[in-house]
Formats: sequence, structure tokens, C-alpha cells
Amino acid sequence: MFSFESMIAWRFLKESRSQTILILLGIIIGVSVQIFLSSLISGLQQNLIERTVGDSPHILLKAQENSPQSILQKRNQSLVIPVIAAAKKDAYILSYQSILKKLDVFPDLKVVSPLVEGSGFITKAQVSRPVVVKGIFLDRADRIYKIIQRVNTGKAVLGGTGVLIGKSLAEDLKIETGSIIEIRTSEGNSGTFAVNGIFDFENAAINSSWIFMDIFRSQALFDLNGAISRIEMQIEQVFQSENIGQKVKKNF
Repeated sequence: MFSFESMIAWRFLKESRSQTILILLGIIIGVSVQIFLSSLISGLQQNLIERTVGDSPHILLKAQENSPQSILQKRNQSLVIPVIAAAKKDAYILSYQSILKKLDVFPDLKVVSPLVEGSGFITKAQVSRPVVVKGIFLDRADRIYKIIQRVNTGKAVLGGTGVLIGKSLAEDLKIETGSIIEIRTSEGNSGTFAVNGIFDFENAAINSSWIFMDIFRSQALFDLNGAISRIEMQIEQVFQSENIGQKVKKNF
């Protein structure tokens, strides 16, 4: 049995057909507008996320830095003496290959990319500029930084002594593809490299300082004996980075 309210409503709709049609059209238009606005907001949100954090890592895995301690044993007691920490070198991840294998099958991670990062100077024709060297596996890092599509001069190829440099840096030092450059690290190591390609990240700081090279060549340049600086990761759900980061931390 219909309720009294339902019967009144049905009678109203039946007897006022023109008004009923207008009401139905209003409902249809209202629902359509709501669906359209929801889709538009969702698309704008996705576009904003992609433009702000789409080409940067969402989670970083770094080596743990141990604080210095001095412990003196006195019979059955331990006397802890405070020590002032001196300047220390960056911590590195050793034997990263085993960690990489686990992260490659870790749930929620869509990109896993090991990185060697260090500072140094690029020299050409006795002119030097400070740079940030990034040693990468190009196929992995490209999924984060979109490197290949940003190379607008030369070829996006790494390996051996080949490197990729930024547009502003190339213009500043009058470097072209095929040019030979010298890179010297802050520790005093140096190497000669060939410029395979020039990229444009549409970012002044990156274009004037970043240099990409093969990860194995960067390990040799910084004398790391196979170690890396960190592992960069991207995830599908950006707003879950804190929770997923905690899960990764518990496992490593």
C-alpha cells in the first residue's frame, strides 16, 4: 500500500502533466550539472597533482645515520659520555640491489628508482660552474622526471661517459651535443664526459645545475664502491604517501 504522501504526490504529478515534465527536466538538468561539476573538479585535481608532484618522487628511502656514542665500561656499569658530532659525510645505501628487488614488488609503489647524487663543478675551456650530478638508471628515472621527452637537442642516451645537461648550463658554457666536458667532485675526483643531449625542464635552477649520467659511472666518479645515495619512489595515491611511507619504513 502507498502512503498518504505518495498518493498525494502521484495525483499531483498525474493531473499536472506540464508541470511534471518541467520538474523532471529540472531534476535531470540538476543531476547532469552535478555529474559534470564532479568530473570537472576531479579532472582539475588530477591535473594539479600531475603538474605539482607528477614529476618528482613521493617517497624517499635513505640510509640511516647513526649518532656517535662513547661508552666506557666500569665494572658492571656503563657510563655514557656525550660526544659532540663532528662534520660527517653523507650516508649511503650499500647492497641496494636486494632492497630494489623487494621494492619492485612492494604493493602501492608504481616507480622505484635508485639514485646517486653529488655536487661538483663542470669545466669547459677553463670556465667552471657548480653542478648537481645525478646518477640514474634512465628507464627507471624517466618514469619520474620525464627526462626523455624533455631532451630537445641530441639524444636521451646514457652509458659510458655520456651525460645529459640542462639548457641554461649549455648556453652559459656554450656547450653543444658532442662537446667534451670535465666534471670535478667536491672530493677532488674528476672525469671527462661527452654531452649526448640537452634537456629543458622549464625550471631555471634545474636547467642551470643538473647533470644526468649513468648510475655506474657516477658511482665510480664519487668513489662509492657500488653504493647509492637514496631510492626514489612514486605511488598511485599521492595523498597516501605518509601511510605507504610508514609501511616501507617498517620493512626496511
